[in-house]
Amino acid sequence: MKAVIGTFFKTKNKAIKLADEKKDVRLVDAQMVILEEGLFAGEVKDLERPVGFALQGYFPVELQLKGKSGEIVDVGEIILQPLNSKDSAGVSAKIILESGSPTNSKVSLFVGQGAVNTPHNGTSPRGSPGWEAPTELTPQETGVVSGVNLSPGNYYVVLSAPGHVEQSRRIELTQGKNLDLGQISLLAELAGEKKPVTFWESDYHVGLAKAKNESKPLFVMLTIQGCGPCKRLEEEALAHSAIQAFLEPFLKVQIYADANEKNAEIARKLQAQGYPTLICLDENEKVLNRWSGYRGVTEFALECAKAYEEAKIPLPEQLKKLVEKVKKNSG
Repeated sequence: MKAVIGTFFKTKNKAIKLADEKKDVRLVDAQMVILEEGLFAGEVKDLERPVGFALQGYFPVELQLKGKSGEIVDVGEIILQPLNSKDSAGVSAKIILESGSPTNSKVSLFVGQGAVNTPHNGTSPRGSPGWEAPTELTPQETGVVSGVNLSPGNYYVVLSAPGHVEQSRRIELTQGKNLDLGQISLLAELAGEKKPVTFWESDYHVGLAKAKNESKPLFVMLTIQGCGPCKRLEEEALAHSAIQAFLEPFLKVQIYADANEKNAEIARKLQAQGYPTLICLDENEKVLNRWSGYRGVTEFALECAKAYEEAKIPLPEQLKKLVEKVKKNSG
């Protein structure tokens, strides 16, 4: 484990103006916290992989650590260059709602920080001001939506509309090009109600032993403290009564990868790819399905369906109808 420090991390002129507002350097998306003066320090897993930094309106930077040595590495000053329209990226799509006008929907683009190089493959929690607000796009009456003058790099995209199931995905925008996501349909919300999430086993090995004893497959959620998408998943999809019913055949385990070395080792063993990472395994630890990041209720239910099929468990009627509706919708 190594530590990387920067004497200064700043935007050009320390801040830029967007209309009448300035961007705060603390909003830079990175695996570690950025302080008001631009100073930062954080652990890295190794000196082979880069560390990413991004901020909307600037070219992203991947800090290369190869060739550096020592337990503490001073990387000096890093500057994010302002973006110009010629080198910016764009994205477009056509949104269709199962009911209602597409103008009621929105597309939210969250800038990704790029390469993550930490012992637990996650990012540090942040206090105020937190993360930069997403770029939000509203479709026209025809459903067509587009965003321009965006920074190249990876994004987490959330498509939402009242009464409809949220969709999310990761995309990569290329400098000077527009990415067309094509036609995206949002289905009406899955019927159900919110219920407290209280079904977790906190020890992986205990959960595995119970799964073997009860001949049940495992559902494992790998998370870390301060993980926004993890908390949102617990408050929304995992709190939905239909999802809880779909997970009933599984022995549920939640592991905080940053709690101790034992949990960190389990996260490495299960190949966590960011947080949350969700894994369905049989009692012999064969992976039935895995996915990473936040999922809305319908997307989460469809991931459950894949695990059901791999485990050769008959689909519940509500889940079966949902799978059929999605196939018909996409066909």
